[in-house]
Amino acid sequence: MNPAKTNDQSIKINRWQAFKSVGFLINHKFGGAFTGFAIFCACVTPLSAAKPLGSSAQKGDGLDDRAEVYVDRFFPPNPRLSLLGAGQLRADALAHYSRALAFEKEKNFDAALKAYNEVLRLTPANVALARKVAYLQASGGRLKEAREILEKSLQLNPQAAQAYLSYSEFLLTYYADSAEDRKKAMLLAEDAEQKFADDAAVYDHVIRLYLVSRQTDKAKAAIDRALKQESADPDFWLKIAMVAQRVWPLTTSAGQKPILLNGIYQKVLDHSKDQLEPQVAVAGFYSSSHQAQKARELYEKIILEHPERLDLRKKLASVYQVLGQQEKVIEILRDVVQIDPRDAQTNRLLAEVYRARKDPVNAAHFLQQALKISKGSESEYMDLAQLLLSARKPEEAVPVLERAAYYYPEEPFVAFLLAVARSRAEQYEDSLSAFERAILLGKETRPGLLNEQFYFQYGAAAERAGKLEQAATLFRKSMSILAKSGAEDEESKVFAAQLYNYLGYMWLENDMHIDEAGELIKTAFDLTPESGAIRDSLGWFYFKKKRFKEARLELNKAMELMQEPDPTVFDHLARTYFQLGMKEEALQYMRKALDLDSANKEFVDRLRKFETQEPPVSQTIPKPSDPVKKKPLPHAVDKEKGEKAA
Repeated sequence: MNPAKTNDQSIKINRWQAFKSVGFLINHKFGGAFTGFAIFCACVTPLSAAKPLGSSAQKGDGLDDRAEVYVDRFFPPNPRLSLLGAGQLRADALAHYSRALAFEKEKNFDAALKAYNEVLRLTPANVALARKVAYLQASGGRLKEAREILEKSLQLNPQAAQAYLSYSEFLLTYYADSAEDRKKAMLLAEDAEQKFADDAAVYDHVIRLYLVSRQTDKAKAAIDRALKQESADPDFWLKIAMVAQRVWPLTTSAGQKPILLNGIYQKVLDHSKDQLEPQVAVAGFYSSSHQAQKARELYEKIILEHPERLDLRKKLASVYQVLGQQEKVIEILRDVVQIDPRDAQTNRLLAEVYRARKDPVNAAHFLQQALKISKGSESEYMDLAQLLLSARKPEEAVPVLERAAYYYPEEPFVAFLLAVARSRAEQYEDSLSAFERAILLGKETRPGLLNEQFYFQYGAAAERAGKLEQAATLFRKSMSILAKSGAEDEESKVFAAQLYNYLGYMWLENDMHIDEAGELIKTAFDLTPESGAIRDSLGWFYFKKKRFKEARLELNKAMELMQEPDPTVFDHLARTYFQLGMKEEALQYMRKALDLDSANKEFVDRLRKFETQEPPVSQTIPKPSDPVKKKPLPHAVDKEKGEKAA
């Protein structure tokens, strides 16, 4: 291009670039909230004004595919492109309204109010805007100006119910201390009801005023007037029903019979036809008013017609929950998660249902599904871990708790549960490390966690890791804490017995401190004499002391007390009978132990030994002998001498 001709030549640019330039200029002046509207006007106005005088645009009138922009000259716009009066007014109002919204978003309320006032000046008959501006004025303490706005709005809109209601509401809010203004507010409301008897919002306002002023009879009369309307709009009747609930509020009593309210809600159903939401609202009312059967029937009807509404299926499940039909609850909720496996909420609901049914396996499954979909709370991870531990799945509990420890690294209870889970999953060294971390965290934030139960679990993990001295120290610490607590309730006694028995049995199994172990087990027995496990320990103590007959008696009692057959008790009985020289009985119990724990190599080796070797002594249990008959005393011998002779 020749530089000399730059000022004289036109530079043609793409029309869209021109529109973008217009948008930039307006945006720069009025703020980002107006950009979209400005570009819209720039794009639409020329196209809509292009053909007012003929069926096609004439060449040379500036409406070709490219716009001409001159760098050094200005040409006024084509008059045909100018907005008409009403359009200009609306555009100005929209511009000010956009600016007002932007200022309000920035919390610049003075500037927002100024812009809203401009909008109201341009559109004085806008009732909703008048109310908004009035309340902005009132919040700034300018009550007189606010009142004038609402009075003017009412004068300009005598056929708009909202104009009456806005002014009435304003007076009750800001002039409640004035008896005259309260009376005026009531008159405005009653006037609105007379003029707009088919508007449910009017009844809502009037009845609220009556209830606030404790004129319950007038409120009921207003409901009666509303019920005489011939409206075919289900939304009208739905709003009237909600208003009526203020006059006759629902109670928590399941025996309540909301007959009048039922009649109004029936009008909603009668006029709803194929409208879904009014019917859903009625079903919700039946559910909340303890009319579970009505709610069930209506929800099932709606779901039959709208099977895609999974939210309604969940509501139906809650109704079945009230009816006590747990199987139906589970059936519905499982259908929902089958259709939408990513529904975390329903997976959580199923987990709660199964937890209540004491089914930790299914409860854990559905809670686990929920936590795969979305991050859970700290308590949810711990709940899931405890469910998995209850279901004897410690290997699954470990990764759950490791994830919880990642999300909540400073929570000592998470570290504690992780330690327990690792111990039960036979990850003993990792378990001990987790216990140490729990102590480190718990000392500062949750010292109550470090109680007798904590050190008992820690000791059990150390015992399983083969660190017997450390385990004994931890068990003794647990005993010390328990003794200091002074607790004497049944739960504390059971725990103390478990603690004494654990340490005592650990020593017996490792041939350590046999006599002290026996004293601990006897103490546990005194606390819970009906415990099969403790009877087994006591019998095993007698075995270690070579008191085999006493061992046999206690072990047989332990077998009777066990709720389920226990391979360890059968093993102890077999070994005891073998030591007593009763080989057949020993083999019988050894085989029972192996039936319950076929993978136990020690049991396999011991059975082979009993089969191939003879007991150390051979004896049988003696049969009871006949009682010895005492010889009668001679008649000449007195009692005293006879006793001495005997």
